[in-house]
Amino acid sequence: MKKLILSTLVLSTLIACDGGESKKMPKEKGFTIDVELSGVKDSTLVYLVNDKRENIDSSYVTNGKFNFSGKFDSEPKFLTISANLDFDFDKINKDTKTTDLSISKNILIGNEHLTIKATKENFDITQNAKGSKYNDHYNEKIKIIGKLNKEHSSLFWKYQLLSGGILEYNDSIKSALINRMDDIKSETLLKRILFIKENTDNYTGMIELGFLKNEFTKDKVLELYNQFPEEIQKSSFSEKVRTFINVDLTEIGDVFTDFTAQDQDGNQIKFSDLRTKKYTLIDFSTLNCGACVQSIPELKEIAETYKDQLQLITFSADRNEKDWRKSVQRDSLSWKSLWDGKGPKSETIIKNNVTAYPTFILLNEEGKIVDQWSGYSTNSLKNKMKQHLKK
Repeated sequence: MKKLILSTLVLSTLIACDGGESKKMPKEKGFTIDVELSGVKDSTLVYLVNDKRENIDSSYVTNGKFNFSGKFDSEPKFLTISANLDFDFDKINKDTKTTDLSISKNILIGNEHLTIKATKENFDITQNAKGSKYNDHYNEKIKIIGKLNKEHSSLFWKYQLLSGGILEYNDSIKSALINRMDDIKSETLLKRILFIKENTDNYTGMIELGFLKNEFTKDKVLELYNQFPEEIQKSSFSEKVRTFINVDLTEIGDVFTDFTAQDQDGNQIKFSDLRTKKYTLIDFSTLNCGACVQSIPELKEIAETYKDQLQLITFSADRNEKDWRKSVQRDSLSWKSLWDGKGPKSETIIKNNVTAYPTFILLNEEGKIVDQWSGYSTNSLKNKMKQHLKK
């Protein structure tokens, strides 16, 4: 009771010293996102999702409008506005009234007021988002490579139609498409590298350096990193770059480095405890990687064919545990699946130069790396095993 009286007296004194008028405390600044989006059904539920694919806010479309709000403890954040939170396509097909797969947009925002005015058809275009200094830098990067990305996407789907026999083609047409796609990739890469060198004063430059770190020598990455302001160097956006600088990168012939991760049964396991006197194929994958899904039947086939010589282990690069467990259930794996919760920032991923999915690393009986490759095509895994194992 004495403490309460004393607190009351102190408070009264403070008010009296202020001439009888208490000053208004400044309102804490947060973020607001106001969206005008035409062409979308009312009652469509839209989510604001962070980089771990966790929902941080949601809103229903009403009269073509919806909004989000909140407050970040640090800025900025890379977020996605999407009408699809779980990527559960079965659910979406059953509930088309409240979901719309075409609504998806990435933004980089701090505690700012962002406005977006768009149609359903051009919602993904970054330039229609206004009001964020962080997103303006992100817009600039997309603007530089946007046309190339669209051309590559168009050519890719045309190539898929040709390969599937849906469109008539000859080898020269197919070859021309491949050559142009390769040229676009090279041109895009050069533009992104130049963007990094010219944008060492903002977060988007650091994000790009994290994506493209393997395109530079470690010394060059360190040189670029040191050009960024200290605030950006210490941010979560630089974690991949810092890890890349500080770890020893593996090469073929090196002994694979040990690590600890969680398995699908909830156990914390050291990789070395799983090792046997067999070859080991490590499959780095993610939930939403199409090629990863396509590789599963062939992985199961080689697991059976070479069961006396080979063990398989999957390492999930998903940030979200729910995503990882969903992939384990979907793929019905008969081998260990491991997850450390760090996604692309995982030291295991970075030090082993994993930059695309799926990536496969093959270890011999002594645990040395004998091969590493990325991507999947029909029979590619079988052909690799034939090179290294005997039936």
